[in-house]
Amino acid sequence: MAPALVLAFVAILCAGLGACAQKPLLPFTLGTPPLILMPANAESGIEDGRGRFRQILSAVSADHGRDLGDYRDFDDILWRMAGEDDEPDRPVYLGPPRLPLRILVVGGLASECSANYVPTLSVAMKHLTNLGYEASELTVAGLASSTYNGYLIAEQIRDLDLKPGERVVLVGHSKGLPDILEGVAVLPDAARRVAAVVGLAGAVNGSPLVETAPTELFPIVRYLPNSTCRLGDGQGLDSLRRDRRMGWLASHPLPAGIRYYSLAAFVDRDQTSLALRDSWERLSRIDPRNDGQLLFYDQIIPGSTLLGFVAADHWAVAMPLNRIYPNLSVAFANHGAFPREVVLEAIVRYIEEDLLAGEAQQTPVTGNPTGTTLRPRANRRSAMPASSGPAQAR
Repeated sequence: MAPALVLAFVAILCAGLGACAQKPLLPFTLGTPPLILMPANAESGIEDGRGRFRQILSAVSADHGRDLGDYRDFDDILWRMAGEDDEPDRPVYLGPPRLPLRILVVGGLASECSANYVPTLSVAMKHLTNLGYEASELTVAGLASSTYNGYLIAEQIRDLDLKPGERVVLVGHSKGLPDILEGVAVLPDAARRVAAVVGLAGAVNGSPLVETAPTELFPIVRYLPNSTCRLGDGQGLDSLRRDRRMGWLASHPLPAGIRYYSLAAFVDRDQTSLALRDSWERLSRIDPRNDGQLLFYDQIIPGSTLLGFVAADHWAVAMPLNRIYPNLSVAFANHGAFPREVVLEAIVRYIEEDLLAGEAQQTPVTGNPTGTTLRPRANRRSAMPASSGPAQAR
């Protein structure tokens, strides 16, 4: 029975975000703040961490990647886009945790509804706990807006019983990322508890697909058996509209003292799972560098460190469909194999290294109410614009 329910759930999502109406993906509207499209570089506030992240990912993959699921050579995990330079060789630490970090994952739209069937990053989080890190999922309302869920996230972080010196690393997949960003924005003294926010194929700017999605379909997922699927304010899909996300970013500076990281995703059509192929083709009318749900440049947090671009579709990045339902996934998630454990470990090790380097190099910033200090930016290279299509060598 469970595989059939999962297939039904997937069909609902595909029908919602991959609707075939031949109308503009983005509406004619005056409700979006003025926008520009510019290179992800120092002028736009983006720091380039791609070279070092590639080194760390390579070290993790070479050391124990073959012992984990869905092994790929590390050069097949990341795209190599224009402007990424090779880092000077430096050792990569692969021992026990060096900082008391608690990794908390927030899934995307309706992830609460499907948690008993396809939990977000579940196997990857188990891998982190095996390494000695604390890792778990934060619960948000499956169909609620990012504003509603942001308050839920802020309350849960506020109430955490953290050990002395322990801080939180928040990892947001898809809509989970704007939920997190709204959460830290309303959390008093957020930097005292939150060390970092990471977007993993995060819906920072929303998705053009939402504009034509039949919103009436989504409440149906509330009736999946053996699942919790809170409606909240019922505005989950609406909060992914471009004007909503851009409007929120324009009026809400992100809290200082927290470090932000972006790992985006895109893939070519032939490597997109069947269930996402229609939505990939629709987004390709704007840019073929998309993951079947989001455009590649809509996944970058303002002011963040860019870790890179993984070669995977939106589901493969975080949802272990191929492992939980190996036979069924062939029919709709046929490109779902992806080394999620290796990627999540590399993210955490990059952040840990970055935080340690910051502690060693920083001087206190006058006037910071949390007493946290910020990393100097002068010694960081800026990311360069992406100038090639999906066939670029990785």
